[in-house]
Amino acid sequence: MKGYKFYLEYPSNKDKRKGKINDLGNHSGNVCAIILDTRRYGQVMGHPIEITYDAISGLTNNPNSEVCSSEVSQSWLSGRCKDIQERIARMIHPALFRRLDGE
Repeated sequence: MKGYKFYLEYPSNKDKRKGKINDLGNHSGNVCAIILDTRRYGQVMGHPIEITYDAISGLTNNPNSEVCSSEVSQSWLSGRCKDIQERIARMIHPALFRRLDGE
């Protein structure tokens, strides 16, 4: 699916770090889809403070949660998420793909 990058969400950075590099570990059962080409820099008095992206992500912490539009920060993605392939994301979070596929 073009235009998106998929990230598996974890309850905490500690849970993300527990697994091996290819092991998905103790994830939340939700995937965040960032919309490419929506990268923005927040600013305070002209100084960049945070990179953010528009996204579609889980509404609750329950596995395969319903989804909503959101904005996520680069620090949250790097601290609490792991990038994954679309085929794995589809298996973990079907509700996200019902929205993305327009069903």
